[in-house]
Amino acid sequence: MNSKSADLGEERTGRFLDSFCRLEKYLREYTQSDKGVGVNVLVERASKSNSAVRAKKDDLKGLADLRNAIVYERRDGEPIAIPNEIAVSLIESVEAYITKPPKVIPTFKCDVFVCSPEDPIAIAVEAMYKYKYSQILIVQNVSFMKLLTASTKANC
Repeated sequence: MNSKSADLGEERTGRFLDSFCRLEKYLREYTQSDKGVGVNVLVERASKSNSAVRAKKDDLKGLADLRNAIVYERRDGEPIAIPNEIAVSLIESVEAYITKPPKVIPTFKCDVFVCSPEDPIAIAVEAMYKYKYSQILIVQNVSFMKLLTASTKANC
């Protein structure tokens, strides 16, 4: 392996291990587990109450296997595995997804069409048809009153 390839491998290995360590620390704190608890056990424990960990459970276990190959498996003093850019991107995206999950706002922030109880039903029906809304909030004095749905409308 030439010097440039070795440097690239070391850089990717460093990024992978740094991200893995941060993720392992997060899981250990989240599960309130001792240092002796393995990563797969941390993942199992955290996945019971953390939907982000549950969603990435298989990736986490595979990444733990790769980490073990990088850190513990050696041939002639050299690691038997060097993570490629795909593996590094995966661990970094999994880390971000679990430790900084997307928030409801801004992910689902949008304008909401509302009607008041005094508005003619035609306004709500027209908006539902025109904008393909399935639900409209009925609000009075900034207080939620009722949810008008397509099935509510059909039952009138």
